[in-house]
Amino acid sequence: MGVQSLFVDSWIREAQEASRLVGNLETKIENNPHKALGATARSNLSELGIMLDRLESLLHNPPSKPIF
Repeated sequence: MGVQSLFVDSWIREAQEASRLVGNLETKIENNPHKALGATARSNLSELGIMLDRLESLLHNPPSKPIF
């Protein structure tokens, strides 16, 4: 497995997890449109920010070994 393949696998895994988190947040907001975001949703937003930072980092610095 080449370095390019490792990069793509790592990036896709992280992007899928971020997408799942966004979906969860959308559901919470749709179910409670008039409520302020709760602590869990704020925590999820913070986690999403970290994931997006990791995705950006993977684009700039592709891994040379698998990330599990």
